[in-house]
Amino acid sequence: MSIDVVGLKIVNSRLSKLGKFMTKTEKRRITFAAANALVRPGRQSTPIRSFPDKWGHPFENPRYVKKKVVAKYVPGNLRKAFRRIPQTNLKKTDKSFVGAFMGKQALDVYGKSPARSDGYYAPMAFGRGSTIKDYINKVLKPAVSKGGNKALQNMEKKALDVWSKAKTRLNFK
Repeated sequence: MSIDVVGLKIVNSRLSKLGKFMTKTEKRRITFAAANALVRPGRQSTPIRSFPDKWGHPFENPRYVKKKVVAKYVPGNLRKAFRRIPQTNLKKTDKSFVGAFMGKQALDVYGKSPARSDGYYAPMAFGRGSTIKDYINKVLKPAVSKGGNKALQNMEKKALDVWSKAKTRLNFK
């Protein structure tokens, strides 16, 4: 049995070129597709406030007449705010993130639609004294346990697409 040195050099050079196909952009596409599978389970495990505020907002209460109403939050706002964090907000990383998205625009009323929702109060979602650890344990971890397999399948599928594109360009068989 003999080993063809020339053949090994060719394979080695092709494999080194394969690294060029797994760019930061491709990694972001792979992880962004996988993150979509976690959104539905995350929204299902996010609590919804069962009752609206009596006056719409505590500062509309007559006791707080001199205070200004900053914003109103519709029940279900936090559930709608659970989504993939947009890639435009994550320019320096190739990872994708899922969670309560904090919008950059100031609105009078939050929660009318997923695009107009804000998750700044995610740490306070479970009542007085709750922290971000409560949100992680009661919302994020169940979302990963429910949608993790689907996210992994999506990631594998996208990675295979990148590999097949690289195979055709590098003449792998």
